[in-house]
Amino acid sequence: MVEFTGPGYMTNNGAGQSSDDGNVYGLGFTVSGSVADGAIGKVERMDPIAHAPITDIVNPNGNWTIQQWESDSFKLTRDRNPNLLIWGGSPTQPDGPQPKFRRVESNAFVYSDFPGPSRYTASYGNLTYAEAELDFAIKLIDGQRQCEVKFHVSMAFRNGKLTVHWGARP
Repeated sequence: MVEFTGPGYMTNNGAGQSSDDGNVYGLGFTVSGSVADGAIGKVERMDPIAHAPITDIVNPNGNWTIQQWESDSFKLTRDRNPNLLIWGGSPTQPDGPQPKFRRVESNAFVYSDFPGPSRYTASYGNLTYAEAELDFAIKLIDGQRQCEVKFHVSMAFRNGKLTVHWGARP
């Protein structure tokens, strides 16, 4: 289950400013679920320092793996050089939850995420404009069996106001 509104797990769900560090304008969401048989054993994610996929063993006897895949494109400006349009994106890559934002207990899990642009960076200053498109696929996998939910997020930051839309993806 993915929740986009309400208090969330460790952060507020919905559009706004992240409640955990306050430096991100984006969309908070909470993912939770459980498996009917067996246990959750692994979480696949991206190492934030090495920028390489890694797998965390959360239960050596677990047979299920949690995956979150994400791809994005964005363009933005910042106040230190307002005429510089910064743009980019990333192809589909692992984007599972970091250990401090998740809880996995035997056959159940919950985690939070808050994707979006940083409000401020030391190099470029305050965010003045942004547009971003993000695609997510969240999966629980055990060999041939899998459960999956996909969704798309569009966000825009203009004139100091953030708007975010999300919905199911085929």
